[in-house]
Amino acid sequence: MGSHPSHGAGFTFQRGNVVDLERMIRLLLAESQVRKEAARAAQERIRAHYLWPQIASKIEREYLSLAGWQESVAPAVAGATPMRGSAA
Repeated sequence: MGSHPSHGAGFTFQRGNVVDLERMIRLLLAESQVRKEAARAAQERIRAHYLWPQIASKIEREYLSLAGWQESVAPAVAGATPMRGSAA
């Protein structure tokens, strides 16, 4: 397996394979378009998954799941309904 971009989420090389690592570093140094595209993809990924609204929403869903609730209670508790079998 050779060095290759990892689906827009960085670059990979074979673990422990210095030649493969060197090949990836050389690619990144030589190919400005590859670097630019990787930067664009990384920024897009960050905006889609790692900004506070997305993080807060994921945390809220986890907490609600643990509490036995299906829907978001934010901003009002009235919109949420308990899941079947929950002690609500």
